Amino acid sequence: MEVEHRARCLHHVETLLPDPLRSSRHRHAVALLLTLAGWALLGGGEKTFLKLDAKSAIESGMLTILVDGDEVYSYELAGPVTKRGLLKKVLDRDMETFEAWIEVEPGKREVVARVDTVDGPTAYRETIVVDLERGETRKLKLAAGRGFKSGLSLKTN
Repeated sequence: MEVEHRARCLHHVETLLPDPLRSSRHRHAVALLLTLAGWALLGGGEKTFLKLDAKSAIESGMLTILVDGDEVYSYELAGPVTKRGLLKKVLDRDMETFEAWIEVEPGKREVVARVDTVDGPTAYRETIVVDLERGETRKLKLAAGRGFKSGLSLKTN
């Protein structure tokens, strides 16, 4: 049934083509072109991403991003060495910055960011739920370090 429908559609397209394009080779090219156009129209080529924009004041540790419980990204943190003195920490705060594009499936997703520090048992964890449409790119802003409320902040735009 589907083959018959495709044949009728292809025949209709062929009648619109000039004589030189009605050869077998050109018919296959037209069929391929129509298939690819349909695939793209139905969203087959659209990918969904989380764009991670991150900054960290953690001197040594590991950032892990999980989506629905599966690890999708990890990054070794190596921020600047903290300067002595409270005023220097506040005014002169250098931060490591980085970004990543993480491909995810569309739909409602639970995103967990976890930072495990090397210099001690400190672990920071933040969770956010995002609902993504097919082809959408959503920005995730992550900030890690002692200067933040819980040591880790994760937000979307």
